[in-house]
Amino acid sequence: MNITDLRYVQELAHERNFSKAAEKLFITQSALSQQIKKIEEELGFTLFRRTSKMVELTESGTEFLKYADRVLADFSELEKAASQIRSSKKNRMVFGASPYISPLLSELLPDYLVSHPEIEFRLVEAVNKDLLEMVRKNEVDLAIYPVVQSSGIDDKIQKYVIREEFVYTIMSATHPLADRTSVTLEDIVPYQLIFSSSRTGIKDIVMQAFEDSCLTPKEPFDLTSKAARIPYLKGGAITFSMSSINEWANDENFVRIPLDPRIYISVCMILAPERSLTEPMKDILERFRGLQVS
Repeated sequence: MNITDLRYVQELAHERNFSKAAEKLFITQSALSQQIKKIEEELGFTLFRRTSKMVELTESGTEFLKYADRVLADFSELEKAASQIRSSKKNRMVFGASPYISPLLSELLPDYLVSHPEIEFRLVEAVNKDLLEMVRKNEVDLAIYPVVQSSGIDDKIQKYVIREEFVYTIMSATHPLADRTSVTLEDIVPYQLIFSSSRTGIKDIVMQAFEDSCLTPKEPFDLTSKAARIPYLKGGAITFSMSSINEWANDENFVRIPLDPRIYISVCMILAPERSLTEPMKDILERFRGLQVS
């Protein structure tokens, strides 16, 4: 008896039908029937009771399935462990980040790679919603992902908080709202909104907040560079930034005003549930935590 035999028993017990189970197992119905009979002969007892309408486990079969399920679950974990061992032997780290985060890696990578010459580092850039799916599918080893406190994230995903942030509005110092200590989403609805990029994640977060508040702002547009946004801001438009980004802080022509209520974001390093946090991963996490963003 082998692992394949146990999978045959498990699938037939689940489907309770030879035809459906065979289809799921990608074998013929007759082949499955013959193999189940062979397994029963090897065991010395009957696993399944056949009727004209369905197949059901015998009392002995029910007891056997408990052990089969346990063995198959352990074997699945063994396969995952083997996969991780293979990956560690290859010393490759696939890191996912949004365009907002990936430039920060240029500050971290030189020293990090010197400290870990054994690591083959690969960066994959993607929008936040795609990053989450890539982590779930193990297409990346880890990713930096903004977790909005109001929406959270799949509890099964491993999360390691790097820092807490919130969203600022940026506007001209002569803007009608510039003297406020905070602004609401309703306050900024009448004005043109500009985002640095639809790929940074801030746009998704802010636009979702509008939707949740049943508010419809003017159609926003994206301008990547600060210089490109400045003429529009002087004309009354509003852009956005995270609290840790200080590119506008020392410019007296513009003001940073927080939203009220604040949109809090936990910038996290995330891993798939079955992943282990390796020492190189812990190192890059701590380096991100210590990074001074400007």
